Amino acid sequence: MSFLKQTRGLLAWTVRDMSDALKISQDESRQIGAILALQGYVKQCAEDGVWMTTINGEAVSGSKPPHFSLARVHKALADLQNRISSNNVDRKAELRVVQAVAFGDFLLERPVAQAADVGISVVSSRDRKTFVEADRVFLKRLRARNPVLHLEPYRPWMSARWHRRLL
Repeated sequence: MSFLKQTRGLLAWTVRDMSDALKISQDESRQIGAILALQGYVKQCAEDGVWMTTINGEAVSGSKPPHFSLARVHKALADLQNRISSNNVDRKAELRVVQAVAFGDFLLERPVAQAADVGISVVSSRDRKTFVEADRVFLKRLRARNPVLHLEPYRPWMSARWHRRLL
């Protein structure tokens, strides 16, 4: 679904686009495309291997029309990196960020983009146990009310797809 979200604003996309974004083979992309088509989330265009995301696909993926400037997204990510660094050097901080990856349509370097999705993994600074789900309050504080960022607990698939490491 993260790939479908990334296609918002594109008229069409290809099997290769999906393969590159998700770091999977083109055969796997074709299979996924067929499954998504059966579910009504995408439809194949006249050309073989060219697809478009349907309204249902946009809805289920949680996409929004791109409206943030690319510079604003990059600045928000840089500010987030600074907040993560500041938190991690603070000896009194209860949580430490150990993994942070950003992904989304901003990676395509189009002039406008949706909010960047960021997966954050944290550990307790006291006992070094990894949280299965990051503390929502902590993520909210890291986000700093910036609408250009969508923070969520880190999942391994986030690093498996095309992304930008923040830590």
